[in-house]
Amino acid sequence: MKLSKSLLLIIFSICYFGVKVFAQNFNDINRYKVNFATATRANEKLIAVRSFSANNQKYLLLVNPETLDTKIDLGSNYTTSSLQFQNVLAIFKNTAYVKSIEAAAAKDLQLQNAGIDHAIPNEKGITLTIDLCPSHKVLDRIIFQSVFDEFKKIEQPAPLAISVSGKWVLKHQDDLNWLKSLVEKKELNITWVNHTYNHEVNKLPLAENFLLAPGTNLDVEVLENEKLMLKNGLTPSVFFRFPGLVSDKTHCRKN
Repeated sequence: MKLSKSLLLIIFSICYFGVKVFAQNFNDINRYKVNFATATRANEKLIAVRSFSANNQKYLLLVNPETLDTKIDLGSNYTTSSLQFQNVLAIFKNTAYVKSIEAAAAKDLQLQNAGIDHAIPNEKGITLTIDLCPSHKVLDRIIFQSVFDEFKKIEQPAPLAISVSGKWVLKHQDDLNWLKSLVEKKELNITWVNHTYNHEVNKLPLAENFLLAPGTNLDVEVLENEKLMLKNGLTPSVFFRFPGLVSDKTHCRKN
Protein backbone atom coordinates (compact mmCIF):
# COMPACT_ATOMS: atom_id res chain seq x y z
CA MET A 1 0.00 0.00 0.00
CA LYS A 2 1.15 3.54 -0.64
CA LEU A 3 0.35 6.64 1.35
CA SER A 4 1.47 9.24 -1.14
CA LYS A 5 2.93 12.46 0.25
CA SER A 6 1.97 11.70 3.82
CA LEU A 7 4.31 12.35 6.69
CA LEU A 8 4.85 10.21 9.73
CA LEU A 9 4.91 12.41 12.81
CA ILE A 10 8.22 12.30 14.58
CA ILE A 11 6.83 14.03 17.89
CA PHE A 12 4.03 12.07 17.17
CA SER A 13 0.58 12.49 16.04
CA ILE A 14 -0.25 9.17 15.52
CA CYS A 15 -3.31 4.89 13.23
CA TYR A 16 -2.80 2.60 10.61
CA PHE A 17 -6.16 0.89 10.36
CA GLY A 18 -6.18 1.24 14.14
CA VAL A 19 -8.06 -0.97 16.52
CA LYS A 20 -10.82 1.01 18.23
CA VAL A 21 -10.67 -0.48 21.71
CA PHE A 22 -12.60 2.47 23.13
CA ALA A 23 -15.38 3.53 20.77
CA GLN A 24 -16.56 6.18 23.22
CA ASN A 25 -15.98 9.85 22.61
CA PHE A 26 -13.66 11.51 25.12
CA ASN A 27 -15.35 14.77 26.01
CA ASP A 28 -13.33 15.71 29.08
CA ILE A 29 -9.71 15.18 28.05
CA ASN A 30 -7.12 16.59 30.46
CA ARG A 31 -3.31 16.63 30.56
CA TYR A 32 -3.00 15.52 26.94
CA LYS A 33 0.70 15.31 26.15
CA VAL A 34 3.47 13.64 24.17
CA ASN A 35 4.71 10.80 26.34
CA PHE A 36 6.94 8.04 24.98
CA ALA A 37 7.13 4.73 26.84
CA THR A 38 7.24 1.02 26.24
CA ALA A 39 3.93 -0.56 27.16
CA THR A 40 3.89 -4.30 27.76
CA ARG A 41 1.11 -6.75 28.55
CA ALA A 42 1.64 -10.53 28.30
CA ASN A 43 3.40 -11.03 24.92
CA GLU A 44 2.35 -7.62 23.61
CA LYS A 45 4.99 -4.88 23.41
CA LEU A 46 3.74 -1.53 22.18
CA ILE A 47 4.95 2.06 22.18
CA ALA A 48 2.94 4.64 24.09
CA VAL A 49 3.17 7.98 22.29
CA ARG A 50 0.50 10.02 24.10
CA SER A 51 -1.05 10.02 27.55
CA PHE A 52 -4.14 11.79 28.82
CA SER A 53 -6.79 11.69 31.51
CA ALA A 54 -10.54 11.31 30.99
CA ASN A 55 -13.37 10.12 33.19
CA ASN A 56 -10.94 10.13 36.11
CA GLN A 57 -8.75 7.51 34.45
CA LYS A 58 -5.43 7.57 32.59
CA TYR A 59 -5.36 6.51 28.96
CA LEU A 60 -2.58 5.84 26.47
CA LEU A 61 -2.40 6.21 22.71
CA LEU A 62 -0.48 3.10 21.68
CA VAL A 63 1.19 2.07 18.44
CA ASN A 64 2.22 -1.40 17.33
CA PRO A 65 5.74 -0.83 15.94
CA GLU A 66 5.44 -3.71 13.47
CA THR A 67 1.96 -3.12 12.02
CA LEU A 68 1.56 0.62 12.78
CA ASP A 69 -1.90 -0.10 14.22
CA THR A 70 -2.90 2.33 16.95
CA LYS A 71 -5.40 2.08 19.77
CA ILE A 72 -6.53 3.82 22.92
CA ASP A 73 -6.38 1.76 26.12
CA LEU A 74 -6.27 2.24 29.85
CA GLY A 75 -2.77 2.85 31.16
CA SER A 76 -3.47 0.49 34.05
CA ASN A 77 -3.65 -2.41 31.60
CA TYR A 78 0.07 -2.13 30.82
CA THR A 79 3.45 -2.08 32.49
CA THR A 80 5.12 1.08 31.21
CA SER A 81 8.68 2.37 31.14
CA SER A 82 9.30 5.96 30.06
CA LEU A 83 11.65 6.57 27.14
CA GLN A 84 13.35 9.49 25.44
CA PHE A 85 12.59 9.63 21.74
CA GLN A 86 16.18 8.69 20.85
CA ASN A 87 15.74 5.53 22.92
CA VAL A 88 12.63 4.67 20.90
CA LEU A 89 14.68 4.94 17.70
CA ALA A 90 17.39 2.67 19.12
CA ILE A 91 15.22 0.02 20.76
CA PHE A 92 12.81 -0.33 17.84
CA LYS A 93 15.30 0.36 15.04
CA ASN A 94 14.35 -2.71 12.99
CA THR A 95 10.61 -2.10 13.07
CA ALA A 96 8.37 -0.56 10.40
CA TYR A 97 7.70 2.32 12.80
CA VAL A 98 11.30 3.50 12.99
CA LYS A 99 12.02 2.70 9.35
CA SER A 100 9.09 4.93 8.40
CA ILE A 101 10.46 7.74 10.56
CA GLU A 102 13.87 7.39 8.93
CA ALA A 103 12.32 7.38 5.44
CA ALA A 104 10.45 10.60 6.26
CA ALA A 105 13.58 12.24 7.67
CA ALA A 106 15.53 11.39 4.51
CA LYS A 107 13.35 13.84 2.54
CA ASP A 108 12.97 16.57 5.14
CA LEU A 109 14.87 19.20 3.11
CA GLN A 110 12.08 19.39 0.53
CA LEU A 111 9.82 22.41 0.91
CA GLN A 112 6.92 20.52 -0.60
CA ASN A 113 6.04 16.82 -0.89
CA ALA A 114 8.41 15.71 1.87
CA GLY A 115 7.68 12.59 3.88
CA ILE A 116 7.07 8.96 3.05
CA ASP A 117 5.68 7.98 -0.34
CA HIS A 118 5.92 4.20 -0.22
CA ALA A 119 4.97 1.34 2.03
CA ILE A 120 7.42 -0.31 4.42
CA PRO A 121 7.96 -3.06 3.35
CA ASN A 122 7.26 -2.23 -0.29
CA GLU A 123 3.98 -3.58 -1.62
CA LYS A 124 2.13 -3.22 -4.89
CA GLY A 125 -1.28 -1.60 -4.96
CA ILE A 126 -3.16 1.66 -4.59
CA THR A 127 -4.04 3.60 -1.48
CA LEU A 128 -6.83 6.15 -1.65
CA THR A 129 -6.25 9.24 0.49
CA ILE A 130 -8.61 12.17 0.96
CA ASP A 131 -7.90 15.54 2.58
CA LEU A 132 -10.74 17.29 4.43
CA CYS A 133 -9.51 20.87 4.62
CA PRO A 134 -11.60 23.69 6.11
CA SER A 135 -14.51 24.39 3.77
CA HIS A 136 -18.06 25.74 3.84
CA LYS A 137 -19.10 23.11 1.29
CA VAL A 138 -20.57 19.76 2.31
CA LEU A 139 -19.15 16.51 0.99
CA ASP A 140 -20.33 15.44 -2.45
CA ARG A 141 -21.43 12.05 -1.21
CA ILE A 142 -22.37 10.78 -4.68
CA ILE A 143 -18.78 11.16 -5.90
CA PHE A 144 -17.41 9.65 -2.69
CA GLN A 145 -19.78 6.70 -2.86
CA SER A 146 -18.94 5.96 -6.50
CA VAL A 147 -15.22 5.83 -5.67
CA PHE A 148 -15.84 3.62 -2.63
CA ASP A 149 -18.02 1.27 -4.67
CA GLU A 150 -15.21 0.73 -7.18
CA PHE A 151 -12.70 0.00 -4.41
CA LYS A 152 -15.10 -2.44 -2.78
CA LYS A 153 -14.99 -4.59 -5.91
CA ILE A 154 -11.38 -5.34 -4.98
CA GLU A 155 -11.42 -5.23 -1.19
CA GLN A 156 -14.13 -4.86 1.42
CA PRO A 157 -14.21 -3.00 3.65
CA ALA A 158 -12.42 -0.62 1.30
CA PRO A 159 -9.24 0.82 2.86
CA LEU A 160 -9.11 4.59 2.92
CA ALA A 161 -6.95 7.23 4.62
CA ILE A 162 -8.75 10.47 5.48
CA SER A 163 -6.82 13.55 6.61
CA VAL A 164 -9.05 15.66 8.84
CA SER A 165 -8.53 19.26 9.87
CA GLY A 166 -10.07 20.53 13.08
CA LYS A 167 -12.01 23.35 11.45
CA TRP A 168 -13.56 20.86 9.01
CA VAL A 169 -14.62 18.57 11.86
CA LEU A 170 -16.22 21.43 13.78
CA LYS A 171 -18.36 22.53 10.83
CA HIS A 172 -19.21 19.19 9.23
CA GLN A 173 -20.53 16.89 11.91
CA ASP A 174 -23.17 15.38 9.59
CA ASP A 175 -20.57 14.45 7.00
CA LEU A 176 -18.25 13.07 9.66
CA ASN A 177 -21.04 10.95 11.11
CA TRP A 178 -21.83 9.67 7.61
CA LEU A 179 -18.22 8.53 7.16
CA LYS A 180 -18.23 6.92 10.60
CA SER A 181 -21.46 5.10 9.72
CA LEU A 182 -19.75 3.54 6.70
CA VAL A 183 -17.07 2.20 9.03
CA GLU A 184 -19.71 0.76 11.35
CA LYS A 185 -21.38 -0.92 8.36
CA LYS A 186 -17.96 -2.36 7.41
CA GLU A 187 -18.07 -0.65 4.03
CA LEU A 188 -14.92 1.36 4.76
CA ASN A 189 -11.80 0.81 6.83
CA ILE A 190 -10.63 4.35 7.56
CA THR A 191 -7.21 5.45 8.75
CA TRP A 192 -7.72 8.86 10.37
CA VAL A 193 -4.80 11.19 9.62
CA ASN A 194 -4.05 14.44 11.45
CA HIS A 195 -4.24 17.42 9.06
CA THR A 196 -3.79 20.14 11.75
CA TYR A 197 -6.39 22.04 13.71
CA ASN A 198 -6.55 25.35 11.82
CA HIS A 199 -5.02 24.51 8.40
CA GLU A 200 -4.16 28.17 7.88
CA VAL A 201 -3.28 29.37 4.39
CA ASN A 202 -2.24 32.82 3.19
CA LYS A 203 -1.03 34.52 0.01
CA LEU A 204 2.66 34.49 0.93
CA PRO A 205 5.31 32.28 -0.75
CA LEU A 206 5.39 28.65 0.39
CA ALA A 207 8.32 29.29 2.72
CA GLU A 208 6.00 31.54 4.76
CA ASN A 209 2.74 29.74 4.19
CA PHE A 210 0.65 27.00 5.82
CA LEU A 211 2.49 25.68 8.90
CA LEU A 212 5.52 27.81 7.98
CA ALA A 213 3.54 31.03 8.45
CA PRO A 214 5.01 33.27 11.18
CA GLY A 215 3.41 32.78 14.58
CA THR A 216 2.19 29.22 13.95
CA ASN A 217 2.12 27.09 17.11
CA LEU A 218 2.85 23.56 15.94
CA ASP A 219 1.97 21.98 19.28
CA VAL A 220 -1.51 23.50 19.08
CA GLU A 221 -1.98 22.46 15.46
CA VAL A 222 -1.02 18.85 16.17
CA LEU A 223 -2.18 18.11 19.70
CA GLU A 224 -5.43 20.08 19.71
CA ASN A 225 -6.46 18.32 16.53
CA GLU A 226 -5.71 14.94 18.09
CA LYS A 227 -7.85 15.85 21.08
CA LEU A 228 -10.68 16.91 18.80
CA MET A 229 -10.39 13.64 16.88
CA LEU A 230 -10.65 11.66 20.11
CA LYS A 231 -13.65 13.71 21.23
CA ASN A 232 -15.33 12.70 17.96
CA GLY A 233 -14.56 9.01 18.32
CA LEU A 234 -11.60 8.94 15.89
CA THR A 235 -8.38 7.18 16.82
CA PRO A 236 -5.41 9.25 15.56
CA SER A 237 -3.04 7.36 13.31
CA VAL A 238 0.75 7.42 13.03
CA PHE A 239 0.39 9.54 9.92
CA PHE A 240 0.32 13.31 9.56
CA ARG A 241 -0.34 15.27 6.40
CA PHE A 242 1.10 18.77 6.23
CA PRO A 243 -1.37 21.36 4.87
CA GLY A 244 -0.38 22.21 1.32
CA LEU A 245 2.20 19.41 1.67
CA VAL A 246 4.51 22.22 2.81
CA SER A 247 7.13 21.75 5.53
CA ASP A 248 10.75 22.35 6.42
CA LYS A 249 13.42 20.35 8.22
CA THR A 250 12.55 21.80 11.62
CA HIS A 251 8.90 20.87 11.31
CA CYS A 252 9.67 17.41 9.98
CA ARG A 253 12.04 16.64 12.85
CA LYS A 254 9.67 17.99 15.46
CA ASN A 255 6.62 16.28 14.01
